[in-house]
Amino acid sequence: MVSLRGLTLTAARPRIIVPLFARDPAALCPLAKAASADPAAELVELRLDPLPADEFLNALALVRGIVDKPLVVTIRTRAEGGELALTPDAYAAHCRALLARGGVDVLDIEWRACGAFRAELRDAAHAAGAAALFSEHHFDATPATDAMAEGMVGATYVKPADAPDTGDMTFGEDAGLKLVGMKDVPYGDEEWQAFIEQLSVNQVATICG
Repeated sequence: MVSLRGLTLTAARPRIIVPLFARDPAALCPLAKAASADPAAELVELRLDPLPADEFLNALALVRGIVDKPLVVTIRTRAEGGELALTPDAYAAHCRALLARGGVDVLDIEWRACGAFRAELRDAAHAAGAAALFSEHHFDATPATDAMAEGMVGATYVKPADAPDTGDMTFGEDAGLKLVGMKDVPYGDEEWQAFIEQLSVNQVATICG
């Protein structure tokens, strides 16, 4: 369980993260205001890689000044599907600068891009009062479980006590519900659970990436 600005994150309850993606810092302002005003947006992600690197700190300050919700800060490198080609040294340096600037609630740390700086960046995030989120992306295929486990050697993961057992989950149970008919159903209504349980395992995997 993780608590960010009063918002508790658990494995049992999905949350909605709204990404902010702009190539000009000025264009971030209306996006941040919209995310801040929308009650459905529970967390906000600031994607910095579309911006010039020398604007990263200004962009963080601008968004943090508007958004009081938990803020995930991400530099998505080109190798991981983003827009910026960075060496591990440069990537780590930008992450350190962002943490030093303050206002980061969650630092997205690319498992491969940060190379030998994984533990350092994790510890730096924690020292700055931020959560560390390791990420890795595969676009052609999902690696075998053993390969993923081997790749994460050195990472620390603690399974929450309330993490659901997938054996208790229901898949493919037709309730006759259509997505278009759910648009006015309040978030948290039990009807959403029935809707989700209609999905197959493959559909859930596709949606969740």
